[in-house]
Amino acid sequence: MASPKTDDRKLIKDLIAGATAGAICGTIFQPLDVIKVNLIVLPSNYHLINRSSLQNLTDITKMIYAQEGWRGFWLGTAPSVLRTSASCAIYFTLLRFFNKFWIKGFASDRKYMSDFLDSGVARVLTSLLTNPLNMLKTQWELLNNTNRDRRLVHSLAQLYKTDRGKMFVIGTFPMICEEFLYGGIFNAIYEYLNRKEHVNNRLHKYVYLFANGIFAGAIGAILTQPFEIARTKIQSNTTHWHPPNGKNLMIAAFVYVYRKYGWKGFLKGFYPRFLKKTLMAASSFSLYELIRKRNLEK
Repeated sequence: MASPKTDDRKLIKDLIAGATAGAICGTIFQPLDVIKVNLIVLPSNYHLINRSSLQNLTDITKMIYAQEGWRGFWLGTAPSVLRTSASCAIYFTLLRFFNKFWIKGFASDRKYMSDFLDSGVARVLTSLLTNPLNMLKTQWELLNNTNRDRRLVHSLAQLYKTDRGKMFVIGTFPMICEEFLYGGIFNAIYEYLNRKEHVNNRLHKYVYLFANGIFAGAIGAILTQPFEIARTKIQSNTTHWHPPNGKNLMIAAFVYVYRKYGWKGFLKGFYPRFLKKTLMAASSFSLYELIRKRNLEK
C-alpha cells in the first residue's frame, strides 16, 4: 500500500506533467483556435456571399494576417495557454483520481463505461473552474474586438467587475454538454484502443498512443461540433442575436445560426477546430504520459 507521502508526490507530478503538456500544446495550436473563433463569430467587415467553408477559412486566415500580422495568429495566447495549462493539470489529476477510486461497480468487460464517465465528469469540472479564462480567450481572439487592452490581470478584473459570478456560468450549458460528451467519447475510445495494443506491435509506444488519440479526438470533435458553435457565440459577447428575456441562450444560438446560415452554419470553424481538437488531445495525452513517466522514474 502506497504511503500518503508517495501519493502526494504522484499528485504533484501529475499536476506538473499535465500543466507542462497543456502549456506546450496550447502554444503550438493557438493559431487554429484563433481561426476557429473568427470563423464562428465572423468579423463585422466580412460579408458571407455563397462561399464554401474552405474559402471562408482562407479569407479569415488572410484577414487575420492583414490586420494583425503573424502575431495575430497568437491573439489571446496568455489566457489560452494559462487555461490549457491549468485545464490539463486539473483534468489529468482528476482522471487519475476517478480511475483509481471511483465507479468500482463496473465489471472489467464494461470498463469503457467507467472510462467515459471518468473523463466526462473530469472535463466538466475542469471547464467550470477555468471558464473565466475561456471567456477571456474567446473575446481576445476576435478581430472585431474593440477592446485592445489585453493585460491579463486587468482584463480578468474587468470581467469580474462586469459579470461577477456570471463569469463562471456564461455559456456553461453548451460547454458542459460539449465537454462531457467529448471527454467521455475521447477517453472511452482512446483507452479501448490502448488496451488492444499487441505485444508485437512495431510502432513505438508513444507513436501508438498519438495515433489512438488522433482517432479518438476526431470522433469526439465531429459529434460535439454544434455545442462548440453555441458556446463560442455566447461567450463572444456579441448580443445582437440574444432573445429578449436573455434565457435559453443555447437554443437561441442554434436557432440564430440555422436561420442565418442553414445547416451549413453548424460547420463554421469545423476544419480548424477539428485539427486543433484531434492534435491537441493526442499530443497532450501522449506528452503527459511521457513527462509523467520520466518524473516518476526520478
